[in-house]
Amino acid sequence: MAFVTPAAARPRADVPFGQVVRSGWQGPATVKQGSSFGRAATSERQLGHLLVGLFVAAVGASRLKRRRAKLEPWTDQSNMQFEAYYLQQGVCPAEEWQHFLDSLRTGLPIAVRVNLGSHVAAQLVEQLERLSSLRGDQLSALAPRKLPWFPRSLGWQWDELCGLDLRKDEQHERLRAYLAWLKDHGSLHRQEAVSMLPPLCLDVQPGQALLELCAAPGSKSQQIVDMLHWPQNSEQNVSPDAVSSGGLLPRGVLIANEVDSKRARVLSREVGRLCSPCFAMTCHDARYFPNLTDSDGSPFLFDRVLADVPCSCDGTLRKHAGIWDKWSVGSAMTLHPLQRKILCRGLALLKPGGRLVYSTCSFNPLEDEAVVVAALLRRHGGYKVTLVDLPHFEGLPAGCPGLQTWVVPHPKDAQVCWRTSAEVPEELRRRLLPSFFPPVAGSEEAAVWELQHSRCQRFLPHRTTGGGFFVAVFEKDVGLDVSHELSKVHDENDDVGPTNPGKQDEGLEGRASEGNDIFLGSSQQESVQQTVPGQSLRQVSDLEAVATDDSAWLEAAAFFGLDPGLACHLRRRQGQDTHPRQVLFWVSELAGRFLASRARCGGHVNSAGVRVLQQLGKSFLPGTPRWRVLQEGLPLLLQHGLKRRIAVSMSFMKRLLHARELEVSELHAGVEAGLLRGLESLMEDPSREELEEEPLRLIPGSLAVTLLPGDQSATPSAGPEVAVAAMLSGRSLTVFASVEEVASILYCLDLEARTTALYSSVEP
Repeated sequence: MAFVTPAAARPRADVPFGQVVRSGWQGPATVKQGSSFGRAATSERQLGHLLVGLFVAAVGASRLKRRRAKLEPWTDQSNMQFEAYYLQQGVCPAEEWQHFLDSLRTGLPIAVRVNLGSHVAAQLVEQLERLSSLRGDQLSALAPRKLPWFPRSLGWQWDELCGLDLRKDEQHERLRAYLAWLKDHGSLHRQEAVSMLPPLCLDVQPGQALLELCAAPGSKSQQIVDMLHWPQNSEQNVSPDAVSSGGLLPRGVLIANEVDSKRARVLSREVGRLCSPCFAMTCHDARYFPNLTDSDGSPFLFDRVLADVPCSCDGTLRKHAGIWDKWSVGSAMTLHPLQRKILCRGLALLKPGGRLVYSTCSFNPLEDEAVVVAALLRRHGGYKVTLVDLPHFEGLPAGCPGLQTWVVPHPKDAQVCWRTSAEVPEELRRRLLPSFFPPVAGSEEAAVWELQHSRCQRFLPHRTTGGGFFVAVFEKDVGLDVSHELSKVHDENDDVGPTNPGKQDEGLEGRASEGNDIFLGSSQQESVQQTVPGQSLRQVSDLEAVATDDSAWLEAAAFFGLDPGLACHLRRRQGQDTHPRQVLFWVSELAGRFLASRARCGGHVNSAGVRVLQQLGKSFLPGTPRWRVLQEGLPLLLQHGLKRRIAVSMSFMKRLLHARELEVSELHAGVEAGLLRGLESLMEDPSREELEEEPLRLIPGSLAVTLLPGDQSATPSAGPEVAVAAMLSGRSLTVFASVEEVASILYCLDLEARTTALYSSVEP
């Protein structure tokens, strides 16, 4: 925001700037011009405005400089400490070192992932296939490459385009708008290719409870939620045990956790585009994510956990060029204790037999191997954990195996390094924690690490034509380990939980010096939060179950033709059973169990499920049920037998969406022209005799408008239908969806034409 000097205090244009500063031009004075007090006061006021203006200008210049640094080419970027440190660590084979550095100085290729749950997913994959076959000097830049290792042909990458090209080159303006629209609609997501690997390593199944400890900004969360729905949205046969009895709706849930409230809002918006009942978001410090107790008193544990922890991000140099100037070894040392705590907490919350994926976008062994080995050599709730090989990804270039040994640098000089903690000078031992170092050669810990280190994988940018990433997959043993424990890397304050679990620590520097771990041994079945006196178990969410005999729900079910037994999927805010505008949320089975679970620290659930129904208030359409279907929950209701629905042709749907309101007479005309079916579902008595003898008598209220079966070309055979929520009154049919939702539907209905427009104006 620009600083504007008040008009009364501005100098005249004919007064030189230097004279204003020296003499303090007074302007229209409110005191006697000749008085010394008036001259001094005005001079101080003017000087104050000047200083504020200079400060604002300096801030603006600094921001502009940082912005330009992001947009400038990467060819001249370098950092001698970075190069010396990683060359000594051996993260890349020596013969590939120059290729490694050269790739880091080029832009990151654009990659996208198609969401299979979108109603245009099948058509979108076809359009990407069309684009991939383009040839010619100008057209080849528009041609994406299918990522062969990503399942179901859902991953694509433009090898010749980076984000800078897409933003600044006018010839890619259409492609930029094309991808932006599809992203806003939830049909695809721009995501770095190697960032898609950790969710794939989880081996997600539709009946599992999953936890992502550090979820923002939401790319991986969205991918996991989409993977939960893959069996539902494909034509493959699905085992009845893997899905709910109500159809192919997954039983599972992803709990996406993010401690920062601003980033949590971004996360909620990204995953909310999928409109999935298998999602809930919490706001906890990942190091102290609470132990949950199920409604039957047993621990609520997770089948899969993703710990994509905060890191120094030097694997993202291809898209964040500013890291070249900021990089230092000290950031990894500060983050290591935080990463270790998050990983150990995730392993404690993991079911026996479950799987945890640890990942960073950093090359640094202090953030990668050192964190992994510290967790590997511990017992988590009395259970042993082991590393397992990553799944085989056909067509993905091989990553480098994890390092067996590494060096720890001086906090301020990357060229001074030590291999063991015993070599560290006394004055640095508090800063360089023992867990920074590899296991001592010849020890039992070193033997364990020697057998398992190669199961970690470090993906390098010059091999994958993408960014850098580190991935390790843990599995928790089924049986309790009653043998002696291996040596644990910790300091004297280990096993001590926070006195106030809901409060953040003061800073990363403090955490690095303390080096506290969360270790839950077999004797510690209670949460660290339970050490706080006077705390009792409280439900984690304010959503409560809707009873099958609830009068408000029975009214809605009867009006829309829904099975009253679907109440088992519904939740509402506590105390809203008599609220005139209450909202009903649809949640999956395990999401409902999670919402009913209890914890010592109470509830930090920000959102859960999908809004499906809302009461409209007593004054709306008197004499009719006061419920409307919500656009985001419409696909769920259609899958479960919503009766109040009409089907229209493609042309009729476009006319309705553009106009947003049509007269009832136009509906009758549509029936006669064969453009509309299903009006009988809106009648009191849909008998054939009455249809022939009298005009249709339509019941006002909310309904769904879908496409006729012959016009579902934009919809995959097993995916959701194209549909829009509408409200019928005595005179008209009105669209009840936001402007953005309507625009997205219209865009996707014309997807083929918009894809063709990308290259129709480009000369081959």
